[in-house]
Amino acid sequence: MQTQPRQPTASTPPASTQQVLRQLTMVWADFESRLLKVPIVDRAMQQQLRLADYRTLLRDHYQIWTEVHMRMMMLEAEQSSSSNPADEGP
Repeated sequence: MQTQPRQPTASTPPASTQQVLRQLTMVWADFESRLLKVPIVDRAMQQQLRLADYRTLLRDHYQIWTEVHMRMMMLEAEQSSSSNPADEGP
């Protein structure tokens, strides 16, 4: 007599979901351990963050945001010019 695979219930998710959750847990643990090795994060966790650290964080954030914003503007310009060929000259 063969037994049927157990159907997932509200309390027991399917095996594929359990596998994904295990993998996500491993990825998160790896990310967290790497993040804690970043000097500025380490100092923040030890409550030793300096004003210079904060300024560096803000400067780097602004620089990255500016680069991303410029790339987005370039992509939008490319998309609008390629989607409207009537605007192009002969």
